[in-house]
Order: sequence, then structure tokens, then C-alpha cells
Amino acid sequence: MKNVARRDSKQNVAADADPAADFSGKLAKFIENVLRQKAQRRQKGKMPVYNVLPMINAAAGSNAGTEPRFSLSSSVAFKKPPVPHFAPDPAKRRSSRCATRSNIDSQMCIGGRREQSVESARKDESKKSGLEAYSLGGQIGQGAYAVVRSGMHKASGRRVAVKVYEKYKLLSSQRKNCVSREIRLLKKLDHPNIVKLYETIDTPRELFLVMEFVRGNSMLSYVKSKSGKRLEEPECLRMYRQILAGICFCHKHNIVHRDIKMENMLVDEQLNVKIIDFGFSTWFTTEQKLKIFCGTPSYMAPEIVSKKEYFGPPADMWSLGILLYAMLCGSFPFRGATERELYRNISKGVFSVPTFVSSRARSVICRLLTLDPQRRPTAEDVLSLLFKRLVGIEGPPVHRRAKIPALTLPYLNNLLNKYPSLPL
Repeated sequence: MKNVARRDSKQNVAADADPAADFSGKLAKFIENVLRQKAQRRQKGKMPVYNVLPMINAAAGSNAGTEPRFSLSSSVAFKKPPVPHFAPDPAKRRSSRCATRSNIDSQMCIGGRREQSVESARKDESKKSGLEAYSLGGQIGQGAYAVVRSGMHKASGRRVAVKVYEKYKLLSSQRKNCVSREIRLLKKLDHPNIVKLYETIDTPRELFLVMEFVRGNSMLSYVKSKSGKRLEEPECLRMYRQILAGICFCHKHNIVHRDIKMENMLVDEQLNVKIIDFGFSTWFTTEQKLKIFCGTPSYMAPEIVSKKEYFGPPADMWSLGILLYAMLCGSFPFRGATERELYRNISKGVFSVPTFVSSRARSVICRLLTLDPQRRPTAEDVLSLLFKRLVGIEGPPVHRRAKIPALTLPYLNNLLNKYPSLPL
């Protein structure tokens, strides 16, 4: 009976309890727990706090019809929540925040620099200088102190010829002076029939001369490829005129080549000639003679063979005479079994010209191969002798108008005396 009475009393109490108030109380406790947890997370209370108690009380009052019987504790007022025991030291927190900010700034700076470096690398790729700007290929030529390799400029794709000097071969001061002089000369020579120097690259072991690439062969290879191993006169004179123009340009700038030969003349695909290899070249004056014995034996002038002092341009003109003879005839005018015999024949100056050579070309060869240097014609003289009077070599004739004399008093008196019956 007692148990039954207790059950009945509990049921009566549960029936008397307001369900809306019970729900509101549970909701308030739940919200209080949630807000307390948020308050603990935000220890300094920087987040905006929304007061939900009026809304909860209003909802509970409207549902129950009476005043709400609950309120939040003061610990969730969000004025300044208590610092939990696991909170870090403020100084450490400040230092960590600064470190984090500095890391972010550094990452941003690094990223900016990285982007800037990529952009600058792309912009400056075409301006890149040094050996890394070129890709070197195989060997296309060789000299006594240097080799010539093909190359390509990476940014522009331009083909170049790279002349490579090994520095251990340039230990003597004479060779160093020759190379430096060659570089200075090439920088001053700008002519369509002279190979161009783009830039020089100096490394600890090698010296690179980046030069114009000529797609073709040497004059020697071109002449040997022809039938009879010689050139027909119209083709020969057309190429020889370009060589004369380049040498004339050098002499006007007080530069003498001193190694004119077929191997130093390149013929491109359009059959245009480029003069190369200025390793023996130097400056000259009209008063001072040169003393250095250099050149190729078959092309040397008699004064060089005799080891005398000489003027530069006449020695070049002798070599041009040998070159014209070899291009037209396919052989040299002076030959010898030994070098001494060759020098002896050059000093005598006795040679013969084949009959198939025209009289004008024969005359030019004989004048160029004169023993007396002072009697040899200049490059301008040879251009005048060979091409200004040859029909079909320089181009169509130019029709010029006749000059009309000025009507001066002496001219009119002469007309009156010549024609007394002239009507006035």
C-alpha cells in the first residue's frame, strides 16, 4: 500500500509540473554549457557575445504563462572569462604570435621573390650573357692556336661560330698581343664582306670569340669542287670584287690582313664571300714599315720572304695577285719542292699565265705580282682596272645627261666669233 501511494504521489507531482517550463530549463542548461565552453575558448572575450537569455525567458514565459524561474550564472557574462590552468604565459603567447606573423611575412616575401625572380629570368633570358647563353656544337675549323666550333644563341636561336683559344697555348706575350689585337680589330671592322665579331667570353681556361656563322665552305673547297679545279672568269671576278672591297675597307682604316689566302675566304650559299682569320692583322702607318715575318709561304710577298722591313698594303696586294691567279688557273704561279726553293722562285718573280686568261685579268695579275712594292696597284686601282671598264661585271651602263655649259660672257663671245651670222 505504501508503494502504491508513493507512485500515485510521483504521478501527481509529474502531472502538476509544467512541461514548457521543464523544456525551457533543459534548453537553458544546454545553452549555458555551450556558452561556457565558448567563453573558455575565447579567454580574452574578443568575440561579440549575443545575449540569448531574454529570448529564452520570453519563449518560456509565453509558453508557461508565468515568470521564468531560471537565469544564467554570472560566470557566462563574457566580461572576462577566467584563465584556465592550461593557458600559456602571455609573453610566450605574444612571442609565438610574432613568430607566426613573421613566418607568414617571410613566406609571402619568399613567394614574391620567387615570382619576381621567375619573371626577371624570363625577361632577361634574351639579355643573358656569358657562355651559358650559348650551346656549343662540333668543330668546324682548326688553326694553329685555336679551334672553331659551331654554336647557337639559346634565346634568339641564332647560329654562331665560336673561336676557342686554349689559354695554355697563349703563354707567350707575343701570342697574347696577337689575340688581343685581333679582337680590337674585329670590333672596328663592319663590312658585308668581313666576318663580324659579336662578343668575347673570357673564362679561367679558355677565351671564346663569338662570331658570325657563315653557312658554306672555304674558297679552296669551292674551287676544288669545280671542273678543272678552277673558276670561270665571270664567276671568279664577281667573287674577287667582293674580296677587293673588303680589303680596300681594311686599308682605308689602316688595317693590313697579312694572311690573305683561299682558306681564309668563306663562300656562303648565295656565293658571297666573307674574309675571316685576322690573327696576323695589325695597324699600319704610311711612314713606318713592319718587321714581323708572317703569312702562308705560297702567298708571301718577296720583301717578306727576303726578311726585309715592308709596308703592309703592298704585301696584301701581292697576296691578292696570288689569290686571283689561283682562282682563275687552279694552281700557284710560284712553286718549289722545298720551302727554300719556293722562296727563291718568289724572289725572282718569274711566272707564266695560261692563255685562257683574258688580257685584262692577265694585266692585273702581272701588275700585282711586281717585285717592286711601290709599283703595285692599290685595291682601289684594281677595282677600277677590272670592273669599271668590263661590260657585264659591274652592271648595266648608266646613262648620264650631257653637261650644259653655263651662259657666261666668254661663252657667248666664243659663239659669236664661231658663228658670225648667228641671228640676235
